[in-house]
Amino acid sequence: MTKKGFYWHVHHDILFEWCYDYDKRANFIRSVKPPSEVPERLKRFKKVKGKLPTAIKVLAKVANKAYYQYINKGGTDKLLDNWKRTRGILQHAMWTYRHEINRLHTKECPNCSWDGRQMVFETKENVEGQNTSVANSMDLSGL
Repeated sequence: MTKKGFYWHVHHDILFEWCYDYDKRANFIRSVKPPSEVPERLKRFKKVKGKLPTAIKVLAKVANKAYYQYINKGGTDKLLDNWKRTRGILQHAMWTYRHEINRLHTKECPNCSWDGRQMVFETKENVEGQNTSVANSMDLSGL
């Protein structure tokens, strides 16, 4: 049985998103990500248990579907524009519901390394105060 649904931290720079196959993603993390990041990534990569706002759930699925259409159907400009448009609508909705989402995340993922934009991993650079990882364009720093 495939474990799918909304999960926290499917990717390090997106707070939550739809995951089509938990085991496939977890295996990818184990095999590809830096070994020093794997324990934190797997600890935080967990199913959202509480209730997300309905608008967020619907828009996230639409944006995710648009992304996979873009990736799997040739990457045309039209599909890219559709993904960007749906992602923009989702970002606006996430901003609208940011307090509700943040409360749920804090409850379900206590002591998380999420800094509002990405997960922060203990590295030599971080310890010295220079976080060198780059967050994507979905800035949720207001959450």
